[in-house]
Amino acid sequence: MDDVKKIETAKDERDAISIAELAKKCGISRRSVERGIKQGHIKAFRIGGRHLIPRAELARIFSPMTAA
Repeated sequence: MDDVKKIETAKDERDAISIAELAKKCGISRRSVERGIKQGHIKAFRIGGRHLIPRAELARIFSPMTAA
């Protein structure tokens, strides 16, 4: 059981997450995340054939909107 907790903790401490993980967190489709990346609304980088979204971008996405 401790091994499962270690794996989950390691997963949560990564510097970036996949499109599928972001889609699941937001409750939207993978395609919507891909479209957001393509349109420049979501910052991501590629490693191999995978897009990854940095944790700093997650903080920006999920931070409360401030009034101008």
